[in-house]
Amino acid sequence: RTLAPRLHALWRDTQPLAERCGLLRNKALAHSLAKASLLEDACVGVELFTLRVQQANGVYQAASGASPERGIALSASAIEAGLALIRVLDLPPDWTEWTGQSWPTAYPYGYLWPAASLFFWRRDHQIVARGVQDRCYLNLYDLVELGLPYSGFKGAAQKSTRALGAVLSWLPWFHKYAGCLSGPVSEPALDPVDQLPTALPTVPPQHLHL
Repeated sequence: RTLAPRLHALWRDTQPLAERCGLLRNKALAHSLAKASLLEDACVGVELFTLRVQQANGVYQAASGASPERGIALSASAIEAGLALIRVLDLPPDWTEWTGQSWPTAYPYGYLWPAASLFFWRRDHQIVARGVQDRCYLNLYDLVELGLPYSGFKGAAQKSTRALGAVLSWLPWFHKYAGCLSGPVSEPALDPVDQLPTALPTVPPQHLHL
């Protein structure tokens, strides 16, 4: 009850700034201004922030049951617009591609892969639209990498935690946490932007874990 109005207010208050930034960015590009690239980077950041607020507002509306249909639609449209903005930046592939190598930072598996793919936006959307109840759904963080990033025994420890997670996933009381033990071994499965799920959850919204 307290988060919903704050999200809506933040979205409402940032929209005018994002719109002005979009107009300014397009004007600078149209007139080939010398600092158009710098302006583009700054404005895309502002526009992405507003879209993230819209997307978070949407999934919250859907998950809380306040406005499921509208909330899912808001989230999906924000993701589509956000990915279009990312393409505008034309970021180098070696910054944004999945590497398969985890690192103990906020950007594992590729310096900008989670940001450029809007991984966290899309994961939140899938959790709500699919009614996901797994608390560690599409977890990116490897506990061994975080705790022992430079240890000579890191590889062995990672294999052990993956094996332990596989075994414990069969235990009813631990199953929902098994995915938290290690990060992914392959690129997480995100729905293509043109196939974003829009179905309502099949479980009570209050049981979803965002």
